Amino acid sequence: MTLTLTESAKLTLDKLQCGVIETFVQESPILDRLPLIQVEGSAFKYNEESSLPGVSFRAVNEAYPESAGTLNQRIETLEILGGDADVDKLIVQTRGNLSDQRAIQTHMKVKAASIHFADQFFNGDVTVNPKGFDGLLKRLVGRQVVDATGEGSRCQRTRLLRPARHPD
Repeated sequence: MTLTLTESAKLTLDKLQCGVIETFVQESPILDRLPLIQVEGSAFKYNEESSLPGVSFRAVNEAYPESAGTLNQRIETLEILGGDADVDKLIVQTRGNLSDQRAIQTHMKVKAASIHFADQFFNGDVTVNPKGFDGLLKRLVGRQVVDATGEGSRCQRTRLLRPARHPD
């Protein structure tokens, strides 16, 4: 089993890092479920099934027909998502009596990153933002697309539902 954000938060002693990870888990049901994997370099290489091998019934003492599945090698480049949450030390020292100014700004930045990632996970398009990645809307084709409207072939592929912003 691969490491999830929830489990990785348990393994860090850094309070800020642990808090950021836990905020991602709370704010993003997508990131909460995606496994974390260690990637060497700036891309992730994997194999995608192109076609499955054939199977069939056979009679006694009869051989199965020969067949093999095919794979396509795919590469995903890693993209960087984030932002600065800088708070001047003077503000932290002089305005931190009621609330932790840096913690609030960090929490808001993580929340914004979670919302942006969720949007890109579904609607991302590198032709619109070359620094991002293609989302499910661009990646899913043919029988991978489910008609949830019940309108059959009249169903047009439109932008997927954007995640709602949490009211705070």
